[in-house]
Amino acid sequence: MNPNAAVIAVISYAAKPPRDAPTGARRQPNASDRPPAPNLSSSAEKRSGAIRSQKNASLASPHSSRKRRVDNPASHIPPPQGHYRIAAAKAVETLKDQSPEQLEWLGAKADEDLWTLKILGQTLAADLRTGSVRTSQGEEVRETWQILVLHYLSIASKPLFGEPTLTFAEIPGAITYDKVYQGRVIGRFCYTAGRDLATLTEAATALDATDSEGGDKAFEFRIFPRLNIKLIWYAADDEFPSSATILLPENIFPALSIEDIVVLSEQLVANLGGKGFC
Repeated sequence: MNPNAAVIAVISYAAKPPRDAPTGARRQPNASDRPPAPNLSSSAEKRSGAIRSQKNASLASPHSSRKRRVDNPASHIPPPQGHYRIAAAKAVETLKDQSPEQLEWLGAKADEDLWTLKILGQTLAADLRTGSVRTSQGEEVRETWQILVLHYLSIASKPLFGEPTLTFAEIPGAITYDKVYQGRVIGRFCYTAGRDLATLTEAATALDATDSEGGDKAFEFRIFPRLNIKLIWYAADDEFPSSATILLPENIFPALSIEDIVVLSEQLVANLGGKGFC
């Protein structure tokens, strides 16, 4: 056989497509027909760029916590609560109709444009026109005490003086909140001023408390001129930690709301813990 003929036959066979292949698939694919390989370095750069862009957008967003952490290291502190300002404004509006006679009955004394009250051994001065309440040193009291003082001065009735004999749960409508009260008031007290007798005695004396009867130690506090609160303390023993009972005056409700009673009890505990009025 002619060698050249054999070569021609092999080339011809290789050039023919399979019988079941489409007619248009005659040409073998070459390197130029293949799709270009992905540029991995380029893709990585794009992803990196997208991440950087996303971070930059996050930093620029006014709602971004990342921006707040950069601009303000104390951003975890919540903003001032607006409901205190609203409550103060409402109280000031109510006090416009309060008569001087009623303010005097509540134990307040006129001092030029101010009304003063003796609370837990200290004198606080309230400006009923603005709602400002200050200590005798001229310092603004914290908002919780401000609202309590304004609400007390807003009492329109003249409830008879009541001895502190009621637990919080015995106040009408308060039983639902008693578990919260026990944690926020009694529990907190027992871990602070109520942890031992010496600490309690020193703290109560600083608030001008008087000795009373009950438990292992008891004190009575003139929380407002016409409202007394009694605190009965039980020392810890081998089985139980220290505990306490707070007795509220019979005339406290509805002179003050349940919410005010909770806050008032909390502030008593805070002052016993050394926080003061400011």
